[in-house]
Amino acid sequence: MAIPSVTFPGLADLTIVQGSTLSLLLVLSDDDTGEALDLSDVTAASAQIREDFNPSTGILQSLTAAVTNASAGEVTVSLTAAQTAALAAP
Repeated sequence: MAIPSVTFPGLADLTIVQGSTLSLLLVLSDDDTGEALDLSDVTAASAQIREDFNPSTGILQSLTAAVTNASAGEVTVSLTAAQTAALAAP
């Protein structure tokens, strides 16, 4: 599967298997230089699944988000099996 490039806040179409765990590694980079962003000063990260891109749309799930390699601009977001099981099929 090709890894999409997304500008955040952004939209990414993902296929998630209900009842499975999900873990995504996001590498954040500078749009102009392509260099990884240094996240050393980041103290919190968050991610949400919404029905659509509209920010007023209700949140379907909040993902666990953590900076996993600050100097490489890496953030990992994840959902538990219980969280994916609770997602409604499209």
